[in-house]
Amino acid sequence: MTLYPVNIPPIPKLMKLQSSWINWLAGDPDSNGKFAKYPINAINRYKVDAHNPTNQIEFDLALRLSQSDINIGIGYVLNGKPILAKDDGEFLFLVGIDIYKKAGLTQQNIKDIWRNLGEPYMEVSPSRTGIRIFCLSKELLPNRNCNGLEIYTSGRFLTVTGWSGQGELIECTDQIKTLHQEWFPIRSTQPKASSNNMDRYPPPDTPRNRAWVNELLSYIDPDCDYEIYRNVVWAIEDIGWKDSECIGRNWSLGAPERFSEDAFTVIRSSFDGRRDGITFGSLVFYAKIGGWNATSNQWGA
Repeated sequence: MTLYPVNIPPIPKLMKLQSSWINWLAGDPDSNGKFAKYPINAINRYKVDAHNPTNQIEFDLALRLSQSDINIGIGYVLNGKPILAKDDGEFLFLVGIDIYKKAGLTQQNIKDIWRNLGEPYMEVSPSRTGIRIFCLSKELLPNRNCNGLEIYTSGRFLTVTGWSGQGELIECTDQIKTLHQEWFPIRSTQPKASSNNMDRYPPPDTPRNRAWVNELLSYIDPDCDYEIYRNVVWAIEDIGWKDSECIGRNWSLGAPERFSEDAFTVIRSSFDGRRDGITFGSLVFYAKIGGWNATSNQWGA
């Protein structure tokens, strides 16, 4: 994948001043033009955990390293910490908004969203199929994504291109809260109780059941809401196979931009099926939401 050079001037100065930058390597594009972005140490060319502060660097260094290879870009790591403290002691958090082609929005729809937010900083994504907006909020909003619409404030690194960059990095707390509620209305993400034993109990470790678990996971996007991600990792733990950790990690790495080894470890170690109510049936539940059909599968076969 060949990337155009970063367009430096429009990138907000406040972001450039932070030591929260990372380099990333472009993967192969899919049928929609999107491609994975793997966080790397651009000097040694190995993959790193973007959310480990020791791997984050200053803007100028990230930019210089990206200029050494047409397949390397730069990204900003959202850590959920304030990016600015105002004179009155109030904190502001950086918010990243993504709008992808599959959301089905028109150019006018996107322009209206941008204007309703007060015309914050906006640029084109590396695949040139999406739009990214950065703004500031007095509140740390929960990460959400659905059908090509995404809002992030923490635990995520976001690519930065500067391409067609316009607008300013402004505070728009009320507007972004309204947009968040409009895009992601509150709904239950907890699995409902099932009377089907297939859904309720972890399957024994057999070749067929391993294929079944992999099939279930293929219907669940690891680039999902935190609560769903956590529940799926816990559901994998509930299976109890000796390599459950590897299964969970391999599934998680389907979204390399958000994966954090530290966060994955914390989620796994916090699992308590008796307390949390998450079981193997939760995995079946989320796979069904993703379109999996149980008619051709039998538990325990």
